[in-house]
Amino acid sequence: MSWNTYKTTGEWVHNNQVIMDIKCILSEEFVDYSYHKVTYALKQDYEYLINHKKIYDLMSDNQLLNKYRYRSGSKRAMRKRTTTKSSV
Repeated sequence: MSWNTYKTTGEWVHNNQVIMDIKCILSEEFVDYSYHKVTYALKQDYEYLINHKKIYDLMSDNQLLNKYRYRSGSKRAMRKRTTTKSSV
């Protein structure tokens, strides 16, 4: 991953500045953004030319990603499951 990021104004910014901007976005009240929404906010508000993969890498390196709890399946699928005994 490169150490700098390009802005639409024509300047290069170090990734530490990008991380500070991400923390600024996430520090707002009632904000629970994924890296996709953070990418959109950086492009719109801060004028970065950056893709979601680089944002994901930066956020994961700095422990800024959300921790999701995944469900094992829907309740309907759980009701339809049946156990069968195998004959030995």
